Amino acid sequence: AFTVTYTKNAPTITPEQKTVNETIHYQGAGNQTPADHAASVDFTRQVSTDAVTGAKTYGAWSADQSFDAVKSPELKGYTADKAQ
Repeated sequence: AFTVTYTKNAPTITPEQKTVNETIHYQGAGNQTPADHAASVDFTRQVSTDAVTGAKTYGAWSADQSFDAVKSPELKGYTADKAQ
């Protein structure tokens, strides 16, 4: 007689990435109005997939990314309602 014992494999860990976009739209200064400002930040997290059931467990999104502050352009004769 033989006994065979199965051991569950470790979960598969894979990274997941998400890009978040930011657009600042300027208006109100006619042909002096600055072009839109666009920026993006990539967030990542780890996804653990159970080797048997395929169930996924999601880690927290990385919190160390953020958008830089953007100073509103200065235009002669105009005042921006938000300095940044």
